[in-house]
Amino acid sequence: MARSCSSVDHPDLDSGLEDDLVSSVGDVRSVSDLELDTAPVTRARRSPPVSPHLKSFLRAMRTPKLCRTAEGGYELAEGGEGKAEEPDLEWEWWEGQCSFLGAGVGEGDVFSWHLDTMEKVHVLERQVTVLAENQNNNDDRYTRSKEENAALQARLIMLEEQELIQRLEREKTLELENQSIRLQSLEKEVRFAETEAARARQQLESVCAERASQEERLAQLTASLETARQESRSAVELERRGREQLEQERAAQSQMMSELSSELADTRQQASLRLKTESDEAGLMRLRQTELEAELRQLRQQNRELQESHDELQAQLLSSGLQEGRQLLESGPKSLALELEDLSGEQLKKSLLEQQEVNKQLRAYIDGILLNIVENHPQLLEVKQHP
Repeated sequence: MARSCSSVDHPDLDSGLEDDLVSSVGDVRSVSDLELDTAPVTRARRSPPVSPHLKSFLRAMRTPKLCRTAEGGYELAEGGEGKAEEPDLEWEWWEGQCSFLGAGVGEGDVFSWHLDTMEKVHVLERQVTVLAENQNNNDDRYTRSKEENAALQARLIMLEEQELIQRLEREKTLELENQSIRLQSLEKEVRFAETEAARARQQLESVCAERASQEERLAQLTASLETARQESRSAVELERRGREQLEQERAAQSQMMSELSSELADTRQQASLRLKTESDEAGLMRLRQTELEAELRQLRQQNRELQESHDELQAQLLSSGLQEGRQLLESGPKSLALELEDLSGEQLKKSLLEQQEVNKQLRAYIDGILLNIVENHPQLLEVKQHP
C-alpha cells in the first residue's frame, strides 16, 4: 500500500486548539456549532494573538512524519519519531502563513499542507474575530446593562425617594387637615365655653341682684317686724297701765259714790227727822244744803284733780313708751340680728305673719277697750287745756 508522507493537522491538536480558542474568548459554545460561512467577518479592532496551542501544533509538525494512505487517511512514517536522521523542518511565521522546507518533503505535499493549514488558520482567525466581536458585544451589552442597571437603580432610588416624599407630603397634608379639624373643634369649644361663661355671668349677676333685693326686703321686713314688736310692747304696756289706772279710778269712784250714798242716806234720815218741826227743818235744810254744796264743790275739785292726774299718767305713759321704743331701736338691731341669724327665709316670713296677727288682735282689743271707755267714761279721754 502506497503511502505518501506529509505533515497534516493532528486531530487531538486541532481539538485542543479549538478548546483553547473557545476558552480564550470565554464563550461556552463549541466552535463546531458556529456557522462560519454565514457569520459576518469584520475587521478586528486588534490583531488576534497567536495561541500557544497553535505554536505547539506548528512545532509538532516538525517532528512526526505523516504519510497519506490510499484510503485518504494519514499515519506515521516508519522509523519512529524523533530520530536524528530525519531532516529537520524549518518553519517561518510571517503574517499568519507557514512554509516548511526540507529534503524529506515534496513541494506538492508542502503546498497542499500549506493550503490546508492556511485555510484552517483563516477559519480560526475568522472564528477568533467573531468570538472577539461577540466578546466585545457582550462586554458592550454588559456595560450597557450595567449602566442601565445603575440608571434603573438610581431611577428606582429616585422613585422611592419621590414616593417617600409624596407619602410624607400626604401624611403632612393629613396631619395638617387633622390639626385644622382639631383647631376648628377647639375654637368651637372655646366659643361655647365663652357663651356658657357669659350666660353664667349673667345668671350670677341676676342672682346677686336678686340676693341684694332679698336682703333689702329682709331688712325692710326686719325693720317692720321690730316696729311691730315695739308697737306690740308699747300697746301691751299701755293697756296694762290703762287697765290699772281704770281699776284705781273705778275703785276711787265707787268708794266716793258709796260715801256720797251713805251721806245722802244720812241726810235724808236727818231731813225726815227735821221735818217734824218746821223751824228746825228749815234751818237744818239750809244748813244741810250748804254742806252738800260744799261737799259737791269738793267732789268736783277732786274729780278735776283725778282727771288731771289721769292726763298726766297718759302723758307719762306715752313718753315712757317713746323712750322704751328709742332704747329698743338703739339696742334692738343687734339682738334682732342675733335672733335672725338662725332663721331661714320661710321661718322669718312665718314669724312675721304670726306677729302681724298678734298685732291685729292687740289692736282689736285696744279698740274694744277704748270703745268701752268712750261709751262708759268719755271724760277720761277728754284733753283739758291747762291755764
